[in-house]
This record gives sequence, C-alpha cells and structure tokens, in this order.
Amino acid sequence: MSTPNLIDNISRILASPLPRREALRLILGGVASAFAGMWAERAAAQSGACGTLHDPHDNCRRWQSPCSGGRCCESGSTCCYGRCCDSNHPYCCNGQCCSSKYACCGDTCCNPGEVCAGGHTCCKSGEKACGHNCCASNQTCCNGQCCDAGEVCVSGICCNPGERNCGGECCAPNRVCCNGHCCGTGETCVNGVCCTAGGTPCGNTCCEPGSVCCKNKCCPPGYTCVNGKCCGPGSKNCGGYCCPAENVCCNGVCCDAGEVCVNGICCSPGSNNCGGHCCPSGQTCCSGNCCKPGEVCCRIRWGRSWRYQCMPSKVSPYYPCFS
Repeated sequence: MSTPNLIDNISRILASPLPRREALRLILGGVASAFAGMWAERAAAQSGACGTLHDPHDNCRRWQSPCSGGRCCESGSTCCYGRCCDSNHPYCCNGQCCSSKYACCGDTCCNPGEVCAGGHTCCKSGEKACGHNCCASNQTCCNGQCCDAGEVCVSGICCNPGERNCGGECCAPNRVCCNGHCCGTGETCVNGVCCTAGGTPCGNTCCEPGSVCCKNKCCPPGYTCVNGKCCGPGSKNCGGYCCPAENVCCNGVCCDAGEVCVNGICCSPGSNNCGGHCCPSGQTCCSGNCCKPGEVCCRIRWGRSWRYQCMPSKVSPYYPCFS
C-alpha cells in the first residue's frame, strides 16, 4: 500500500463512528501491512528479481531497465540483444559485450592491445591489419594480402625484388612481358605472342622453326596445311582433303588403298566404269548395269522401242546379244 493510500484510510477510520478500540486496531493493522509491503520490495531489489512495475508495460523495478526476452538490467548496465552488459563491458557489439566501441570487431570483441582487421579478425600486438588479414612485422601488406618475408608489393601483387607485374604474374628482369604474359627465357614478343628465335606467330601461340601455321594451329615439321587441316608428309590436296601419298586422288575423291581411278570413279584394278559404278573384271556393262557371270547383254523389244538388258546366255535367236 502506498503512503497516500495509507493516510486516506486512517482519515476515514477516524471519521467513522467506530469505537476507539476498534478504530485503533484497524489503523495499526493498515500500518503493519504497509510496512510489510515496503520490506518485500526492498528484499526483491536486493535479490535482483523483477517485481511490481513502475511502468505497466514492463516487469522491471524503477531502478532497472527492461531488456528483450523479459530480462531486467540493473542500473549502469546495458541491454544487448537480450543480455545485460555490465559497467565493465557496456558497449553492445552485435550480441557481444565489449569494453569499448573500439574493441568491437564484427561479432567479436578484441582484447586490449589488439586491432580489428575487419570482419571478425583481431590482430595481436605487433601485427598489422591488412584487409581482413593480420600481417607479421616483417611482412608487407599488398592489396589485402600479406607478402612473404622478403617480397615486395608491385602494382598490387607480391613479387621478389626486381620483378615486375605482367598481367597479374611476376616477371623476372631477364624475361619479356608480352601482351600480359611473361615469356619464357630466350623468347621474344612477336605480334603479341611469345616466340622462340625463328618461330612464327600462329593465333595465340607460336610455331617452332620448320612447322607450318594452319588455321591458328601449328602443324608438325614436314606436314602441309590443306583446307585448314594438317596433312602428313607426302600427302596431297584432293578436293580440299588430305590424300596419303600411296592413295590415288580421283575426281576430287581420295580412293582407298589399292583402288585405281577408272573414268573418274575409284574402282578395283581391272574394273570398268559402268554408268558411275564399277563392274568387276569379267562382267559386261549393259546399259548401266553389270551382267552377272552367265549373262549377256541383249537388244530387246520394249513396246515400240528397243533397249539393252542382261539376259541368260541361252536366249531366243530373235534377240541380238553380245557378250
């Protein structure tokens, strides 16, 4: 019971027509009840428990501050994502309690003397922050990376002293940087391509002496380039294709091994061209057809005209035939 309410109750009791003994009993009972409530509040404060509200919307005492999750933080502490940070670590760092805002490093707290390198990496005393990394005292920070001991930073990459940056790779003093690529020892840059002495640029590469560039690729020495293809030694161009030396080129077609060219087509030796296909040796060509053994080519009546047809050798004498 609050003090104003206690005084109001005493005034009402004294103004009532109750006997003095009864009125005194009620007054003493109200005072005792009020003191009991005050002692209960003090005991709750000493134990840290949450009790009667000073604000009807939280569960904390007047000297406490409400925190998420129904917690109550004591005076001097800070609410940090549902936890109370004490006065020694009052700064909230993404759910962690840090001693100061300078100790906050991502989602962790750096120890005294440490430096935040970004992210959640804390660099120890004597180290230096380099991007999100920590470099030792004898290392160089280069574009967020720590160079090895003795290396230097050259245009954003770690190289040995005297080397230069060539398209993101380190190029030694005795090597040539060619179109963003470091040539090998003894190579030169020819039209943006690294070549050995006497070599020929070929697309993105270089052909060695004696080889031929064929459609942006190098043919081995002794090969020739035919229609964008590398043909072996002795090969010939046959209709835009490679024809080996031992094969015959016949009307733009490379015959198979052992075949010969008979009036523009590839046939076996002894064959003859019969209307665009081969008649084997011993067979007769008859109006574009090859007569089989035992057949002859005969001139026969076909309606109002005549035609030649393969017929058995024993036929009517009316048909003029020849073998």
